[in-house]
Amino acid sequence: MTIILIRIQIGPGPFRARHTAAAVYVCICNGVTERQILEAAANGCSTVAELTMRTGCGANCGSCLETASSVLDGVHAAQREPLFPILLSHAA
Repeated sequence: MTIILIRIQIGPGPFRARHTAAAVYVCICNGVTERQILEAAANGCSTVAELTMRTGCGANCGSCLETASSVLDGVHAAQREPLFPILLSHAA
């Protein structure tokens, strides 16, 4: 089974300030969204096993585990990147 992520961005205007994107479901079996995975990662979740315990993501069929892992990896990669790489390269 393949899971396709669809992101919808709503156009400019006052409505956009409140609703910037529709929910992206990563785990359809348990109704876990990408936002819930991002929130779990922000709260210290670092492994897919821990994510499964916290959210139920991947607990049934497991077809979402690769996508869930990619979302977690993206969060942790962003946390490791320096905010000002140009300044750090000049300081060396």
